[in-house]
Amino acid sequence: MTLTNQQITFDSANDHVLRYTVRTTDDVTSPPLDLTNAILQWSLSEYVGVSNDFYPASILEKCTNVPDHTISIVDAPAGIVDVVLSSAETEPLLGRYYHQLRLVNNDIADVVANGTINIERNVVTVC
Repeated sequence: MTLTNQQITFDSANDHVLRYTVRTTDDVTSPPLDLTNAILQWSLSEYVGVSNDFYPASILEKCTNVPDHTISIVDAPAGIVDVVLSSAETEPLLGRYYHQLRLVNNDIADVVANGTINIERNVVTVC
């Protein structure tokens, strides 16, 4: 059920929505997993390399059961989750990071998506 090695690139200091579809197996063509009553956790940490199983502590975390964490299940039966990153959250970030989406459902925890995020400097300034 893990979608691995997802590669995302965007500019800092902009709002971004990361949309995930959680599926019943690792195959992207498998049916979506019903997320009714599920709790999802998303984290971002510094990228330390492909062969390293240890990543530093998260620099940004979001959880569906914490108010104002801007992660939400937008369509539970279809397995769709949105993680909203504000421009204030992305403004200080630059470089390569590791992201992970984790499902906690009925006392079972499982990573359902992971990969890298490349954040590039936003060179446009407000007039």
